[in-house]
Amino acid sequence: IGITPQMRMKSLKELIYSKKPVRILEAHNGLTGLIVEKTKVEKDGKVREFDGMWISSLCDSTAKGKPDIELVDLTSRLNTINDILEVTTKPISIKS
Repeated sequence: IGITPQMRMKSLKELIYSKKPVRILEAHNGLTGLIVEKTKVEKDGKVREFDGMWISSLCDSTAKGKPDIELVDLTSRLNTINDILEVTTKPISIKS
């Protein structure tokens, strides 16, 4: 998509410091990442959208039908994150 990690980081920092509230939604795979990326709602002449997304070990474990007790290994987690990053441009916060 042509966006670097540095560009995402800069965008997230700018959002945190300049916009209240920041709208962040959980993403647990590429499809939900695209939902966060593309969802827009127009109300009263203003377009509202999500500013970014986040993923945690709980998100990843639950999406795989497993308890959040470190059964999903780091490689699987990184693959999920990569799937999201490949199809989105918005900032993503990753919680371990």
